[in-house]
Amino acid sequence: MYRVLTDYNTYVWMKEEDIENSIKDDFLLKREIIMAMGMTHNKKYLKYLYPYLNNEVFYKRREAAQSIFLIDGEEGLENLKKRESQLDDIEYNDPPSEKALLKALIIRIENGVKGSEEYFFSDTGNVTVKYAQLACYSRGYLYQEEDIALITKILEAYVEKKSAWIKKLSKSDYLEAIYFTVQSIWYANDETQVMQNISDKVSEQLCEVFKNISEMRVSSDVLEMLVDISAGLREKYALYFLRILKGKTRGDAKKAYKKALKKWNLTEDLL
Repeated sequence: MYRVLTDYNTYVWMKEEDIENSIKDDFLLKREIIMAMGMTHNKKYLKYLYPYLNNEVFYKRREAAQSIFLIDGEEGLENLKKRESQLDDIEYNDPPSEKALLKALIIRIENGVKGSEEYFFSDTGNVTVKYAQLACYSRGYLYQEEDIALITKILEAYVEKKSAWIKKLSKSDYLEAIYFTVQSIWYANDETQVMQNISDKVSEQLCEVFKNISEMRVSSDVLEMLVDISAGLREKYALYFLRILKGKTRGDAKKAYKKALKKWNLTEDLL
């Protein structure tokens, strides 16, 4: 079963059977089918996804690119490059930039995690492409520790505003960057066990960055994701961060906080 978005931006569950029926009946693929194909990691769906790189609907083009990357970026590389080359550079200035998304995926496919890191922290390079470097992280991605380490490093750079281009972001773009970077880790926690297996070094770095975010004026949604992620860490690090968040949550974040404490048979008073 695959949890995916519909054309109406609501989540539904798709089965392999739903994908096969869409192909068999020769239907135009819906957004949820395009996303589900990527989450299967099955190469047989690549040929159905390639045409959607040129679909008239932007979000279908985006989901097709991400699904091709999830299945086999190397095999789909030439198709992604072809679509990217069709877009003028001026498209970088029209957010959300399809060209920046494609460029970020291409960098990742060709140069790996290290390549994404080097591009993000380079003194050169297109700012919009830097902003899109985490585009590969979505539902269905098979996270490894090196991915969590990279996302943590990028999150730290945003929080501490380490680069001149980050300092120049508008307030809304800056907070959006924080949100989507945290969400990249939230997907890992929600769908995999990688957070239980990351090293002490990465766990400590992550907790430190989370601590700094908790001291910022961020949305309740961000705090809720931080709570969810912390609950997925090993006990030592989970409790460390839950102590930091004591008294700082509200609304749905507060509910998530109580749920996280319950996992460790604790209440806020006992923490």
